[in-house]
Amino acid sequence: PLRPGVVVLFVYGTDAQNMFRTILRSVQSVVCRTSLPATRQQGSVGFATISETRQKLVVVGTGWGGFRVAKDIDTKKYDLHVVSPRNHFLFTPLLPSTTVGTLEFRAIQENIRTSRKNIHYVQARALNVDPHKKKILCAGAFDQKEFEMNFDKLVIAVGAASNTFGIPGVAENCFFLKELEHARAVRNRIIECFERAS
Repeated sequence: PLRPGVVVLFVYGTDAQNMFRTILRSVQSVVCRTSLPATRQQGSVGFATISETRQKLVVVGTGWGGFRVAKDIDTKKYDLHVVSPRNHFLFTPLLPSTTVGTLEFRAIQENIRTSRKNIHYVQARALNVDPHKKKILCAGAFDQKEFEMNFDKLVIAVGAASNTFGIPGVAENCFFLKELEHARAVRNRIIECFERAS
């Protein structure tokens, strides 16, 4: 069962943006209603700074759901962290155009690091979530070294894998089209077929 502070996004259809805005408003309203205690330091009296009072929001995934939340969330209220093995958002409707050379690969991707200010990106895979301790277990994308990350709020927007419907041989012999490497593979195969024919 899901715990408070954990949001799971499954987005289909044309009402995705309205749904995201509703989620963001509801999440941000919780922070607005939260009373923040004053902090006292030696020789001075004052309230906690914004960086001290912001809740840590971790977004897992850089697809349609995760990227939209990361772009729209108010970073004055949240300390934004994004975890994903893919360091860019991919505009998948135009992915077929890259396979035939109509568009270049760079034209349909946006780097997550430069998408906005005040964003912390970690290139890793999320392996497990502990909602009780509010921690996620991650593995680095390159060295596979495991580490834990704390969170106050968690958005899980990892998307889905292509369904082979259990047909033998599909995963091993077919070209899928969900990532840039898939488009490159199709493009290289088309060029190879032309070269073989000539």
